[in-house]
Amino acid sequence: MIIAFIVNTILDVLFVISFHMGVAGAALATVTAQGISALYCLWCFLRLKQIRLQRQDWIWNGLILKQSFLLSLPVAIMNSITAVGVIFLAAAINAYDAAYVAAYSAAQKVIVILEQISSTFGMACGTFVGQNLGAGKYDRIRRGVRQTNWMVIAMNLGTGLLMAVCGRGLIQLMVGEESLQVIDIATHCLVFLSWLLVPLGILWVYRCSLQSMSDTVWPMCSGILEFAARTIFIMLLPKLFGFDGVLAAEVSAWISAAILLVTVYVFRMRTSASCQPAEQNLLKTAD
Repeated sequence: MIIAFIVNTILDVLFVISFHMGVAGAALATVTAQGISALYCLWCFLRLKQIRLQRQDWIWNGLILKQSFLLSLPVAIMNSITAVGVIFLAAAINAYDAAYVAAYSAAQKVIVILEQISSTFGMACGTFVGQNLGAGKYDRIRRGVRQTNWMVIAMNLGTGLLMAVCGRGLIQLMVGEESLQVIDIATHCLVFLSWLLVPLGILWVYRCSLQSMSDTVWPMCSGILEFAARTIFIMLLPKLFGFDGVLAAEVSAWISAAILLVTVYVFRMRTSASCQPAEQNLLKTAD
């Protein structure tokens, strides 16, 4: 990611400013940076002796393909549905005048960076859960998920405080000082959303944890619920709260999905805890 960011920044300046390629130059810079990053990841992967590909690894295995497909299909559906919900959100924002559209676009650029805290910790927690699930260490899973949640909550609250202090300055760096209205609206959007990133962090932690437990159906259902909540609240809240209602609709979607995932996780862990002693007794009897 660091390599992609650096390359993308350099190529953006080169293609857009030096070569005057406009939007096409920005797109070419992004694709090129991602390609270089992918090649670097492939090079690192091939250097690992533990997972170096052998000739027998290329033999067709229909069972593995079926299992991979059944696990990945719900994730693909979830991501697609979530993307459609984002389109509906963009349509609601476009109903306002150009100042609101430009302001939200500027604020969203910063929010996307702040969201990396939630997604990164969520994926790291998912890896931890998968490793300990294979070892049958459910207590470590509980502690890991709980501690990750506290870290995500603390860091998101910290970023909310940071944006409350420095958010306007960041917006001015991107927008300039020509349009005070855009700066005011963008700063409001940034502070509003950054303070409410906590449910998004919880959502990421539990979604990745469940996926690492080979449960991709409930995360898909959370994506459907997120889409439904975002769509319903977009139709209702702006009538009551104006533009803040659009922002609140986004947060309401995160909260709805997070509640579902937390509920499923708690039920799953309680079920696993009740089954674990029976499995251990069965293994002792077999021995």
